[in-house]
Amino acid sequence: MTRTEAQKILELFRPSDRDSNDPAIRDALELARTDAELRTWFEQHLRTEQAIRDKLRAIPVPETLKRQLLEQNKIVRPRFVWGPAQWMKLAACFVILLGAVLALTYYGSDMREAHFTDFQSRMVRSALREYKMELLTRDIGQLRHWMEARQAPADFNVPKGLAQLNLTGGGVLHWRNHPVSMACFDRGDKQMLFLFVMEKDALTDPPSGLQTEKVKKLATVSWTQGQNTYLLAGPGDEASLRKYIGGS
Repeated sequence: MTRTEAQKILELFRPSDRDSNDPAIRDALELARTDAELRTWFEQHLRTEQAIRDKLRAIPVPETLKRQLLEQNKIVRPRFVWGPAQWMKLAACFVILLGAVLALTYYGSDMREAHFTDFQSRMVRSALREYKMELLTRDIGQLRHWMEARQAPADFNVPKGLAQLNLTGGGVLHWRNHPVSMACFDRGDKQMLFLFVMEKDALTDPPSGLQTEKVKKLATVSWTQGQNTYLLAGPGDEASLRKYIGGS
């Protein structure tokens, strides 16, 4: 260790450092003990440091200093004042959030492809459940007018075989926000036949021809004619149900 290196270390020396285990401090102190010039500088440095400490201790401490320091460190939490601008921003956020929730609730299903099989399954479940016709009538004209007022398909064609049965009424269902007309016919053996009609454009794959299929407990016959897709559902087998479509 050189004299210059020792001076840089001893410039930061404090009396408590004499018992330090730091090898650099120990080496600097040992060099100051054997180097006369460094020892003289070091002793003068210690006297200067002691004089400064004495001067500082002689300065009286104001009685209010503690309180002043504590007050300076006091944590002051800002108060947020709600003004018209803040309320307008909050209202705008609420409207956007509400719109997003409504869109997901009412239109979220439209984000998926609208397959006919999904429509078919949904209508059959409606027929199997305990249903309540919204309009009881034997007049097909009255039923069409009632459906048209509810923006449901009203210009649908009733096959001649089905038209020979007694109309009992109908209702309007909805599938993926599209109105579906339902006409109910009495088969005569205490069984009902259900005719569901929806615009074909609401489906990605409307049936191109006459299709028969057993869905759950009901036989179904489906077809597309004009702007509408038709689904006839009822008890029995597909062959017995298909006879009502003949001559349409």
